[in-house]
Amino acid sequence: MSLREALYQVARTYCILVTLITVAILVLGETFDAGATFSYDVFLSPLVFALVGAVPELVMVSGEELSRRAYVGRKVVQFALIETGVLAVAFASPAIPSDRADVAVSLVATVAVVYVAACACTYLSDRHAARKMTDDLARFQAR
Repeated sequence: MSLREALYQVARTYCILVTLITVAILVLGETFDAGATFSYDVFLSPLVFALVGAVPELVMVSGEELSRRAYVGRKVVQFALIETGVLAVAFASPAIPSDRADVAVSLVATVAVVYVAACACTYLSDRHAARKMTDDLARFQAR
């Protein structure tokens, strides 16, 4: 994978994560602190958390095709980096009541759900592109 392709992958993951994190913040906010009001700074949090989630995508960059074991291993490392990064940002932020155990557990679970959903979106997008490419190749070869 070239650097250009890797950066494209990171940008695509970032956009997916911004959407999913915005929904997750809505759900968590309604669950734990429905009456809270915030300043406009709160609009930055999905962007920051998505950046923390997208940068570990660079762990998956490889110049060659990965074996199944190496792919799964890198995905595990990527997930661990994302959990660590998100928790570090959350515990450093005064806006998130991370001292409450239920909030911390929910945050860990939400990161896992968002990670799985982002992987599913990426997989479906890649599968669609692969099918289109295969169909185009079959049409080209049929000429």
